[in-house]
Amino acid sequence: MENEARNDLLESLKTPKQIDEMGIISLVTQWKERNRGRLNFYQIGRKILYSDKHLSDYLALCERKSKN
Repeated sequence: MENEARNDLLESLKTPKQIDEMGIISLVTQWKERNRGRLNFYQIGRKILYSDKHLSDYLALCERKSKN
């Protein structure tokens, strides 16, 4: 059961290139926002990985409310 949870987590993690190719956040913007501390991530060695929570938290920061 523990291995299944770990495998599910690993399969759900996305690389910066995957996020860029999906058209969500460009590579340059990812780099800038990580350095600003606005986009959280996992780092294993030199590899950067994002969870769905990292992305949803960042997108919530970017949300704009209408003035109506």
